[in-house]
Amino acid sequence: MLNNIYTAIKTQLAAIAAAENTQWFNMQYENKGWPYRTGFFIEFPEQLNFDFVSNAARQAPLKVRVHVYAQQVQTHDGIADAEVEAHEQVALAVKAALERFIPEKDGTKLAKPFLFSGWRHWHRLNGWMVTYVEFDSKLQI
Repeated sequence: MLNNIYTAIKTQLAAIAAAENTQWFNMQYENKGWPYRTGFFIEFPEQLNFDFVSNAARQAPLKVRVHVYAQQVQTHDGIADAEVEAHEQVALAVKAALERFIPEKDGTKLAKPFLFSGWRHWHRLNGWMVTYVEFDSKLQI
């Protein structure tokens, strides 16, 4: 049910050149041998709970979280301001690419437009600089 939405998001984010890789989030920060320095993880952090809209349709709130990650080398001076700024620009590009985005497959809309709903940043999360860019939508079946 979510794979088609994941694929549509991945395709939409492909135009952002700063990312080496885009994958479904699966606790990759815990993997010491992760081969990519920059990229995106797409996560659906909440359970889908469907309500009846009509006899023939149901819908559920859909939360989408894009992890914008970059492996950063910290020196005794910390992380350079220019690297933090570059990382934030990539996160802003994700926000711009997905704000009001409607995922589709074969011309069929899979969800309502994505609405930007949250931003959270970590300078150092297990060796990674990470910004969550979050969106709310509705999934209808």
